[in-house]
Amino acid sequence: MNASSAMISNDTMIDDFTLFEQSFYLVNGFLGTVFNSVVLFIALRHVDTYDKPRQIIVMNMTFADLMMCLVYMSTRPFLELFPKSICSVYYITIWTCSLCSIANLLWLNVDKFIFIQFPLHYYTMISRGRVLFITVFTWIVLIAISFFVDRFMEVKGGCHDVRVKPYIYLPICILYVVMIMASFTISAIIYFIAKNSRKMEARARLKMFQRLFFLFSSTLWTFVTCLPYRLLFLVNTFCTSCYSYEYFRIVTNTFFSILNVGIVINPLITVVTQRLYRQHLYVYCKKIRNVFTNFVQKEDSFDSSANFTSSTVIHRSSKLIHEFSSFNAICAYQTSIDYWYPVMHSTQNRIAFLSLSFC
Repeated sequence: MNASSAMISNDTMIDDFTLFEQSFYLVNGFLGTVFNSVVLFIALRHVDTYDKPRQIIVMNMTFADLMMCLVYMSTRPFLELFPKSICSVYYITIWTCSLCSIANLLWLNVDKFIFIQFPLHYYTMISRGRVLFITVFTWIVLIAISFFVDRFMEVKGGCHDVRVKPYIYLPICILYVVMIMASFTISAIIYFIAKNSRKMEARARLKMFQRLFFLFSSTLWTFVTCLPYRLLFLVNTFCTSCYSYEYFRIVTNTFFSILNVGIVINPLITVVTQRLYRQHLYVYCKKIRNVFTNFVQKEDSFDSSANFTSSTVIHRSSKLIHEFSSFNAICAYQTSIDYWYPVMHSTQNRIAFLSLSFC
């Protein structure tokens, strides 16, 4: 949804894209799809969810961001071409995935809080089965909320022209803000607990902060990129005349762009701050480089072999020509001998006969 057109009216969502906005969506959609796909591939292939059940939450966050990039960003410039029959599925997917990404960030903060506050009882309180139940339950609840909002959505000219009453969409906006604020608050509590813990040595405390770096980075990034736009949207809901001000419109459009970029950066934060993903990505990059290097070497060896073969053929051809010329010369010499030998032999006989006659 284009921010400038979305806030003209509280109950209207109409897209009117410029060339820059189209390029912005397509580039971010492509990059976000690639980045999130790589992270999700590494997680599904190499992560042991029995040993680290919290990684199930990370997978759900990554999958939600992947769907946002694949379904939302990559197709948004062409939304007016979509048939009306898929509009409901389109918007239900967008609302569910955007809510699920933030909800799983909240669960990740809760998981880390239990780990910090009750380290001895963590694995008795948190298990793979419980985490799976919570994530599935979260998806079901958020899909139900999205279906509820869709019941009140009106499709006018197409999927790019839909209307939702503000008091219907308002609970989703409030849910966004509440979950982001709760995640940030829990992260702050975790930070102060870890910092003020006197039972740990300095080295152990440093190692703990390294483990918490992913959580702090993701929460702070979501807080900076998502919360401002959601708050501005709420302000516009209660103050319909605010969007008529130029400054308010510029700020809203800016934070809406940052919101979309944040989805693309999320998988990069996962790779940079978590050693497991970083190491496996390095291994895969090394394998790809080796395959590419071997391919280039094969191409070079093929070219060298072709050049060597052609030069060998030329050398052998010249040698054959030389031998053939020598053979012709020998044949010509032999022919001359065969011709002059009888003549010389008969001449010698005649000279001998004449000498005998004179005698």
